[in-house]
Amino acid sequence: MSSCLCQQDRNQQNRKADGTEEPTERSQQIKKKKKKKKKKKKKKKKKKKKKKKKKKKKKQLRTRGRW
Repeated sequence: MSSCLCQQDRNQQNRKADGTEEPTERSQQIKKKKKKKKKKKKKKKKKKKKKKKKKKKKKQLRTRGRW
């Protein structure tokens, strides 16, 4: 047996009659945290892309002799 009995009992309590699980407070917190992390990562990626674009434009102007 991989999981302890008390964990199975807890899982049983979270299940409704139709077999679907009621989300626990902990699982909701984890879900929220993951969503926040994903949003932060996306924002960081966007910022990095913008910075790269700006740098490229500046370099292009310099090579043409315009600052």
